[in-house]
Amino acid sequence: MLNILLFHNITSIPSHDFYSVTGDFFKALLNQIKDSSFSVKNLRDFYGNSLSSHDKSITFTFDDGGLSDYEIAFPLLKELDFRGSFFITASFVGKSGFMQWDMIRELKDNNMEIGSHTISHRILSRLPAEEAQEELYASRCLLEDKLGTKIDALSFPQGDFNKRIIDLAKKAGYRIMCTSTPGINGIKQLQKGILYRNSMNRAVDIPTMPSRIDPSWFNIILARLSYEIRKGTKRIIGNERYESVRNRLLGVNNVQ
Repeated sequence: MLNILLFHNITSIPSHDFYSVTGDFFKALLNQIKDSSFSVKNLRDFYGNSLSSHDKSITFTFDDGGLSDYEIAFPLLKELDFRGSFFITASFVGKSGFMQWDMIRELKDNNMEIGSHTISHRILSRLPAEEAQEELYASRCLLEDKLGTKIDALSFPQGDFNKRIIDLAKKAGYRIMCTSTPGINGIKQLQKGILYRNSMNRAVDIPTMPSRIDPSWFNIILARLSYEIRKGTKRIIGNERYESVRNRLLGVNNVQ
């Protein structure tokens, strides 16, 4: 089994951003995993579908390319000799709150994997085919040119995809595509190259951390049901309205 954890923002102090976790939380998570029976791997370790039914592997993924990936996550991963996969939104590089190219190169030079999160983080299924293809292909080419490494992995912005987008991503040269759909990956998912991920956000605290590291099938079913309800609600009222309503109810901000 392969459990892929999804992070967006790691903060030094508690934040009102729903998609954030604190550095203390992240460090506690790493220590729990260090003491567990899981092995920590990058996504590229599975490009040959090298997963047996007895494997218990975990992968850290980070979306967007935020500065906290370099300032907080990277040093903590290095401290325990762990690796991670960082998905970069190419047009965000160098902007306030996001990594510079030299920081991303340093991640790559320290055995961290770099993947694409498209050029501008637009929702791909809403774009005409030509624009979606440009988001996928141009981001891969730019990352490869700037970093001098092959880019094989993609994370769908906001977890949004359909068959058309999957076909375009394959055409653009991606071997692995990460969704935001909760679940545990087995041989079947690796063969398809479309992977589940389990989000780490303000809804997760230290007492519930073990259920994200090694979730039961009951926990996965509940998470999937919640995800499908949210997705359906977004489809009906729209992403922006959904985020606004949810944030008012929870009293948090969303700067995803």
